[in-house]
Amino acid sequence: NGQTKRVIIFGNRKCSYSLLRGLKFSEPEPFTEMEIRYENAYGGVDLDSFGPDQPMIYPRNFIGKGFIVKNIKEGLDKLELPNIEDPDYLLTPDNIITEKMENWQTQPMPQGFGWYGKLWYPRCSYAGVLPAYMSLYKEILEAASGLVPKDQVEQFKKFKLPMLDFKFFNGASPGLIFPFLKGGEVISLVNMSPHGNIDIKLPDVKLKIGIDIGKGMQYPEVVLQTVCILKEQNRLYLVWRGAIDSPGPDKMTEITKMDVVIEEG
Repeated sequence: NGQTKRVIIFGNRKCSYSLLRGLKFSEPEPFTEMEIRYENAYGGVDLDSFGPDQPMIYPRNFIGKGFIVKNIKEGLDKLELPNIEDPDYLLTPDNIITEKMENWQTQPMPQGFGWYGKLWYPRCSYAGVLPAYMSLYKEILEAASGLVPKDQVEQFKKFKLPMLDFKFFNGASPGLIFPFLKGGEVISLVNMSPHGNIDIKLPDVKLKIGIDIGKGMQYPEVVLQTVCILKEQNRLYLVWRGAIDSPGPDKMTEITKMDVVIEEG
């Protein structure tokens, strides 16, 4: 599809601060290998700006490094900088301090190729109630009406739970979410091996999936849902998906069987 995701890798670096020199980044240390993990990307928890009792958590990546709110020498002098960055938006001494927590949205996105956490923004914003369970939510609301003070019930009614967006279940790294691949495409890994670039051609496999839940065999559309490359293990795995309508949680007894048939071609 001609789509590209690029990252830039640095050796280990730290911040330092002095009244004479101001805020400086150290030169990157030499390295031969660097794990592309979100622990090495921008993000993390700032325990210094407001003290350890009021941690400031970077919503896009809780486990990274480099996030800091206030210009505090104690925090800056021990701050590790990210190894993995966006080449189009590098962290610099001029933009590393957010000054206010609400300015986190202007900071760089954490970079990587692996799975993106469910609790990280923006993935967490897609969470909500499954459509089939919305009726159950309304039943709970009615039941609560006679058990809690009326003013609290009225406040509860004003709060509407968001409907689930199925993007929530997509854990692919931002920048690696594409329209469904068909098979036969080539994925290139550039500058990720001492042996040169790696080109991976996806198998051009067509699958037919049959599903019978008690109403006869149904053959849904089959899509290539997930492509995962485990480079260090020289492995590639692919997941195809076919989906049919479910009767819903209140009619699970209508599912009398679960037969699945997978055929090639």
